[in-house]
Amino acid sequence: MNCPICDGQMVPRGYEHTTVVGTHRVVDSTAMVPQCEKCGAADLDFERLGRYERRAALIVLLEAKTVGGKELRFARKTLGLRQEDLARALECNPQQVSRWEHDETIDMRLRLSVAALIERVEHGKPLDDLAQDDRPELRVA
Repeated sequence: MNCPICDGQMVPRGYEHTTVVGTHRVVDSTAMVPQCEKCGAADLDFERLGRYERRAALIVLLEAKTVGGKELRFARKTLGLRQEDLARALECNPQQVSRWEHDETIDMRLRLSVAALIERVEHGKPLDDLAQDDRPELRVA
């Protein structure tokens, strides 16, 4: 594969991606990404970029000392959800999601709930079936 910028050869290399999540900065160097030998351009498709952003949101939600509305809004957007969609998934109303997104600090229960949604997406499970009344019964044997 050739570089779309300079026509150089693309080769897999370690890559460092920086994502700004609200007031936090997350530097992720966990992946190999095709990069141009000549100009250094990285080949990031939307799927890979989405994984970086979801992983950054997850790290902030789980590890940052304080998390506020800006970080919650970023996490919601990485999931591709509107406020109404997140409200449905969390079984609350959209006005509550709007209030949370304007708060300076959100509590750990909300952080963990949104982190669980991100984990679900990362494992290839859909979010559209979360808040439905016809959910199958879960049994532990």
